[in-house]
Amino acid sequence: MYPIIFRQVIKFGAENKCEEEEEEDLEIIETVDQLIKAHGITDLESKRELKTKLDTVERTLEGLSTKHQIIYLTYRAYERDNKKLPRTLLEKLRNSLDLTQKSINTYKNQAEKHIQTYLNFLNNG
Repeated sequence: MYPIIFRQVIKFGAENKCEEEEEEDLEIIETVDQLIKAHGITDLESKRELKTKLDTVERTLEGLSTKHQIIYLTYRAYERDNKKLPRTLLEKLRNSLDLTQKSINTYKNQAEKHIQTYLNFLNNG
C-alpha cells in the first residue's frame, strides 16, 4: 500500500492531481504499417527510415505465429518506460486472441527472445 500512496503523493506534487488520465481507445496492432501509424509519424522521410529499420523485425516475425506477431507489435506500439499496457487494451488482446494474461506475457517474451536471437545472428554473421 505504501508504494501506491508514495506514487500518488509524488504525482500530486508534480501534476497537482492524483487521478489517472482516461485511457485512449487503443487498437491492437497487427502489422508494421499499423505500428508506424501508432507512433504518429507523418513525415514521409521518417516513415521510410523507420519502415526500413522495421523490415528486419518484420522478416523475423514471419517465423512466429500470428498471435506472437500481434502481441509483439502491440506492445512495441504502446509500451513506454517498461510500464504495463492499459487494462482496456490488455482485455482486447485477451479476448481477440483467446489467451490468458499469463499466456500473453509468455508469447511476448518468446517473440522478444526470437527477435533478439535473430538480430544477434545477423550482427555476428
